[in-house]
Amino acid sequence: MTVLFLLLIIYIFLGIWLFLLPVKFLRANRCETIIDIPNLYIYSFQFHIHTQFSYDSLGKVEDIKKAKEECEIDFVVISDHRNKEVAHHVTDDFIVGEERRIEEGDIIDLGGIKVIAHPFNPKYIWRGRVDKGTPLEVINVKDVLKKNKVGAVLLFFSYILFYPLLKNKLPYYLRRLIDIEYYAKKIIEKNWFIKTVGGLDHHVKLYYVDSKKKLIFPDYSFSFKIFRNYILSEKPIKGGKDFVNALREGETVLVFDEKPFMLWIENKRINIYSTKKNIVWFIKSYKDGEICCCSGNRSPELEEGRYIIYGYTYRFKFFKIYFGLMPYFVSSSLEVESGGDTFTT
Repeated sequence: MTVLFLLLIIYIFLGIWLFLLPVKFLRANRCETIIDIPNLYIYSFQFHIHTQFSYDSLGKVEDIKKAKEECEIDFVVISDHRNKEVAHHVTDDFIVGEERRIEEGDIIDLGGIKVIAHPFNPKYIWRGRVDKGTPLEVINVKDVLKKNKVGAVLLFFSYILFYPLLKNKLPYYLRRLIDIEYYAKKIIEKNWFIKTVGGLDHHVKLYYVDSKKKLIFPDYSFSFKIFRNYILSEKPIKGGKDFVNALREGETVLVFDEKPFMLWIENKRINIYSTKKNIVWFIKSYKDGEICCCSGNRSPELEEGRYIIYGYTYRFKFFKIYFGLMPYFVSSSLEVESGGDTFTT
């Protein structure tokens, strides 16, 4: 009986941790829904993918193509270690970069633009300058799992216990290990005005094929379902060269969802477009670190200055208590200026 009681307690604890936590008491500003959406092109992309041409990965291009089609991703950025051999095996909707170490830290070189990788990992921590608008890998999934080993173990056991409820939703629940508020704070502490990029840092460690089946671990489609990047552009993106130009000139947002998401500034207010209903989001100021909490699609009028935005979905709320918060998006750095409106982040 004692063992059964203990197992029941563990089961209840993991259920609360998985479905109801974290919980926050929030005073959110409720604002009206936005109707006028800017006329922009929006494309999804996955970033920091390794193939068999990296010394530490076994993945094949054909498997990335399959995952890309399954998850309806527009572009995939491959970043093998110190080589671009995969360029001979991909089409123009694959952007071939190269991950390499330089004196300041790690970068992913896309030719026309360089993305700072692993900036918060102590092993690769970025020690150089960050120019305004530099693309920066704010979240790296591999780093997150290494940093939060206890959470990963809890998630694994929870997934086994609640499999009839979760089934193929493990990528969704893996998001709960990513502390987006922590990364937003780090960016502001360092006073970096950046373009946010989320990197999967996907390495295939097990690859088995016979006449009847194929086993890939971890599978590319699994990682592709954790989050995706969106790039907002005034011009259509038709290939690798256009993509690099759009990454340089357009805007990015990291979204933990499969549906399109947009964020823009108008009349000193930040507006978001989303198909989600249960959203709460935060506007954090570079100037004094103050936070404004919003519920709805439009923020209150803001003072001139720099901001970063991040948001959550939630299961339900009771008065001002929000249950089951899960990461939803992290913006690039924003600048609210006097005179003139902009749709960009």
